[in-house]
Amino acid sequence: MKQFIKKHKFALWFTLAGLLAGWAYYYFVGCLTGTCPLQKLWYYDMALGGLGGMIIGDLIDTWIKKRKKKTDDNEKFSNKS
Repeated sequence: MKQFIKKHKFALWFTLAGLLAGWAYYYFVGCLTGTCPLQKLWYYDMALGGLGGMIIGDLIDTWIKKRKKKTDDNEKFSNKS
């Protein structure tokens, strides 16, 4: 479990932030008339916020891992010379 958390830490943090942002959107903006399909129920907003946060966090995780791998490969190549 610790390895999973360490491996996906940005995705988890951004998912949590997205859930909180979705709830804040529902609470502060919400839907006054009750006819809004997305803002009518709090868990829809939280789910969409969490999904968006997870996607952004996963993209950042992937970008960081690719960048780290690229720098590691460059260091290995420069050490062989």
